[in-house]
Amino acid sequence: MKPQPTFADAATIQRTITTALSMRHGRTSMTTLADLDGHLRRHIASLLPEAEEAADALWRGSIDWSRQAGVLDAIREHTQPLPTSPLSALADVEQRARHCQWLLDQHAPPV
Repeated sequence: MKPQPTFADAATIQRTITTALSMRHGRTSMTTLADLDGHLRRHIASLLPEAEEAADALWRGSIDWSRQAGVLDAIREHTQPLPTSPLSALADVEQRARHCQWLLDQHAPPV
């Protein structure tokens, strides 16, 4: 089993998520969005293996397994490059932040 993020790592991930979800409230450059997107992708990559392992341990066909498998599938499928349109890029970053938040909430110690 992969070790969980340490308290500092979880806090760093949470700060990234909070920043990404607050970007809608001001002007945001594509450079800033691309930077946040990169951080979120790395955080998801570090949290995803443990989430997949936890889902694999559940009884296949159970409601819990079905829910987790559905969310994990959505996270895995959200791998396209960041769109070039600022509004579309913002929406992508926000969705990636929500995915990251779910992983953090489900598979990391509290911040």
